[in-house]
Formats: sequence, C-alpha cells, structure tokens
Amino acid sequence: MCDLSLYSHYLLVIPQNRGCSKLSQAMESMSHDSVLNFLVREDYTPYDLFCRCKPLIILQGGTLSVDDSVWDKPYSNAKLNALIGRHYSGKHHKVVQGMCLVTLLYTDVKGVRVPVNYRIYLPAEDKTKNELFREMLNEVLDWGLSANLVTGDSWYASVDNLKWVRRQKMDAMFSVEKDRQVSTQKGVYQQVQQAPVETDGLWTHLKGFDFVTLFSQEEQGKTRYYIYYKYAEKGLQEEKEDESNSSRV
Repeated sequence: MCDLSLYSHYLLVIPQNRGCSKLSQAMESMSHDSVLNFLVREDYTPYDLFCRCKPLIILQGGTLSVDDSVWDKPYSNAKLNALIGRHYSGKHHKVVQGMCLVTLLYTDVKGVRVPVNYRIYLPAEDKTKNELFREMLNEVLDWGLSANLVTGDSWYASVDNLKWVRRQKMDAMFSVEKDRQVSTQKGVYQQVQQAPVETDGLWTHLKGFDFVTLFSQEEQGKTRYYIYYKYAEKGLQEEKEDESNSSRV
C-alpha cells in the first residue's frame, strides 16, 4: 500500500521524528510492515533522483553547489549501523555521532533549485568526502547537466578539487581558510588574512593552483575569505602543465 508518492509527501509534511510506525498510524489502514517492506524493496539511486528533477530545471548554464550535512544520532549504536560515524557538525561546532550526507544542489538560470546527486559518507570506506564530491560532479555532467559555476565551502576548496573543476572547464567560487597562501608578487606568498583585499577583490595567485580573485566579507564579527576562478583557455594549458610535471615526478 505504500509507494513513492505517499512516502515523499509524508517526509515533506513530517520534517522531524519520521518513522514507519508514525506513517502507518497516520494512515490507519496501513500496517507498519507495509512501509518497512516498501523501504526495503525499493532500491533508489542518485540517478533516480536526477531523473525526477531533470524535467524541472534548465540543464545548461546554472550553478552546482556542494555541501554536507550531519543528521545527529547520539543514542544509536554505531557498531550496529555502518551508516553512523563521527563527523564534524557545523551546527554544533564539534564532532558528533550521526549520519553524513554529501549533496550536490543545482540552481538553474531561472533560480530553480533542486538536489541532483548525493552520497552517504561512510568513514569505514576508503573514499573521502572530497573524492565523493569529484565522483558526483563527474556523474551529473555525464547525465547531461552543463553548469557554468561550482561553489562550496572551505572543506571542498582543496587544490585537487579546484583542478578537477578546471578540468571540466567550469568556473569556481569557494570559501577558503585564512591561512591559505596567495601571491601578488612572483615567488612571494602570504596568508590570505594578510593580503590587501579591496572591496572589488584582489587578483592574485592561489598557491598550487592558478590566478583567482580573492574576496573578503565580514560575517558575525568574523572575516571570511572567498576565491573566484574564471575558466579560460589558459586554464587548460595550466592543467596540461600540471599533468606533465606529475608524470615527470
């Protein structure tokens, strides 16, 4: 008796304390097992999510944003559930026990926003969240999405990720930590917190990557830093040089 439409509406109506028993109680004529069997039977994948969202969006020219969220599970036994681990929570500003979900959110040129890919991060597996991000980005591009810009917080602003975005010929805008190294004078690097950032940004070289525009913004009494990278054909040349240097090493 339970199907995707019913269960999806249930999740929208009941944003907290969801469970099979609560849905069956609300429906009265539906048993708890009916809901549980539906969840066990159906094996939905990230591609299924993309196919559901695809008719709602313009596939070309939008923005892809990567982020992760932690669903607190403080009272669960992590030894009995492989999905549960220890993760840093931006909400609590500390490491907590829970489930970590990495999501790619797409905003099209008309402002329609939908999730287009996801992964559950499993600490026991070999892949890091950054590796999952690169895997997810490649997938949505293979599925037909053609974004112009990729954004994310400082966790995803590693040099490897930035080079990966450049390799896909897309622009990038990421927040960066204050100790990242930039250079406005060849061979001389300084931390971004020491750089003379003007209102309209600072054109500078991010160590290990490429030339970017560095911005700063005051938020809740703290200075936050962001980089914007505009892809150009020279970016492809930089990537070829990186690959050539790596092969020599």
